[in-house]
Amino acid sequence: MSKSIPRKNKGKNRLALMSFPALWELARVYTMGAKKYEARAWEQGMSYTETLDSALRHIWLFAMGHTADEDPPHCHPLAHAIWNLVALLHYELNESGCYDQFKDLSEAVYMPRSTEE
Repeated sequence: MSKSIPRKNKGKNRLALMSFPALWELARVYTMGAKKYEARAWEQGMSYTETLDSALRHIWLFAMGHTADEDPPHCHPLAHAIWNLVALLHYELNESGCYDQFKDLSEAVYMPRSTEE
């Protein structure tokens, strides 16, 4: 084997450190969405609230013991949750999507604190 030429990778993101099985499962969700809807249609933007709700529903499904979606290809609910969070991150980084969340906490519904100590 010939000598390797040094690369100038200092400070660059190390994508090979990411979990391949987790990314594979996430890719299955993207593939399912492309078949069910339209490939890359999500990039046009969706409601932040609906996207966050979907992520939270899938997290709750996992918390309740579910390990596969009901619909084929039966992806892991955490992969669905991650997909929704990646979509939200995409919208944040690209200033796209329909931002319909509270702009500040004063717009949120008041939740009284418990009087129990």
